[in-house]
Amino acid sequence: MIFNKTNITPNVFELILKYIYIGELDLTEQSGENIFELLIASDELLIDELFNCAQECLIEKKLNGF
Repeated sequence: MIFNKTNITPNVFELILKYIYIGELDLTEQSGENIFELLIASDELLIDELFNCAQECLIEKKLNGF
């Protein structure tokens, strides 16, 4: 089976898979762009906890000046 989601980059999809399998995700080393893409993808895929995590991380990065 092939899952083709051209609007989700391989890096972001890997983050989503890690979150699904492990149940947690450290986004501190991710760029703001990757986190924003993760936010959009998690919203599209209806992964609410991951969406909230990405949103909080983006806000924190913005407050710290990226």
